[in-house]
This record gives sequence, C-alpha cells and structure tokens, in this order.
Amino acid sequence: MNELHAQLTPQVLVFTVLIGLLIASRTLGERQRRVDRWWLLPAVLLLLTVNALWADLSASAVSVLLALLGVAGGAVVGELTARTQTVRLDPERLNVAWVRGSPLTLAVLVVSLAVRVALRTYVLNHPAGLLTHATTALLAFSLTVLFMRGYSMYRRVQQLRAA
Repeated sequence: MNELHAQLTPQVLVFTVLIGLLIASRTLGERQRRVDRWWLLPAVLLLLTVNALWADLSASAVSVLLALLGVAGGAVVGELTARTQTVRLDPERLNVAWVRGSPLTLAVLVVSLAVRVALRTYVLNHPAGLLTHATTALLAFSLTVLFMRGYSMYRRVQQLRAA
C-alpha cells in the first residue's frame, strides 16, 4: 500500500479532482444544448475511445477481451444513465434543448475514474497483466458511458422534435 500512496502524487490527485469537478458541473446542472451540434460530442468521444484503446491495448487476447467487455458494459450503463436524465425542448427556439443530468451518472463516472486512477497507480509498481488490462477496460467503460449517454440523449431529442 505504501507504493500506491507514493505514486498518488499531488499532480495526479489535482488532475483527478479537476476532472471529477468538470464531470460534476457538466452532469448535474441544467444546461442548454444546440440540437444541430449534439452529434459532435459523441463523435469526439468515439474517436477518443478508439484512440485511447489503440494506444493502451497490448496484442494479447485478454487485453482485447477486457476492453470489449468495458465497451459493452459502458454501452449498457450509458443507456441506463441516459434514461435518468431529463430533456426538454426550448419552446421558443427549435434548435435548443435543456438537459439536466442525474446523480447516478455522476456517481458512475467519478467512481470508474477513481478506480482507474488507483489501479493505474498500483500497476506502476506492481506490473500485473490482468490489472493493466483492467485499467484499459475501465477507460473503455468510462468513455463508452459518455458516448452512449450523449447518443441516447440525441435520440430522445430527435423523438421530441418529431412529436
């Protein structure tokens, strides 16, 4: 445990806290979103997910399998957390929707980020194949949750606009 504590540098902790605060502010507050640009964030997250997995994956079958499990789990959790969020169209501007996140979404994202940082830090001193692959799977999980949440919300807005 001392090795884990030694690797949790102030920079890592500050970065983790800042990302957590950013996720919290973007998730819990009601915010205005332009419908015509809604596809942009999921597209960027999809590219980030593929890029991160490509850079992080080793050639082993276990690594690929765990990453795919992370993506599958993230897709399911992303869809479920999207259902806990509220969306309403702006009655005066057809191209604007108001979105409010949920505490469940925040909890899922912050916990997965914290667990990944802790595992990644531990792996630095204790190279263990399965744990290294688990951090990649958690990265895939987190980014896929964000991607699916955005995509599901986009579909809901399209349904509201069609009604």
